[in-house]
Amino acid sequence: MIAQGMRISSRTVLVETELFQGANGRLQPKGGSTRKEAALLLHRMYNQQP
Repeated sequence: MIAQGMRISSRTVLVETELFQGANGRLQPKGGSTRKEAALLLHRMYNQQP
């Protein structure tokens, strides 16, 4: 869990909510993404429980 007063990056939130999972457990910010990966992200966002 994140300590109070600590800044949270959007990347941290996306990983902790499992919207982003990366390749082999690592994010590759300079790597490209495929249509399949983009569709999977949208699917996860749409179906995420509030």
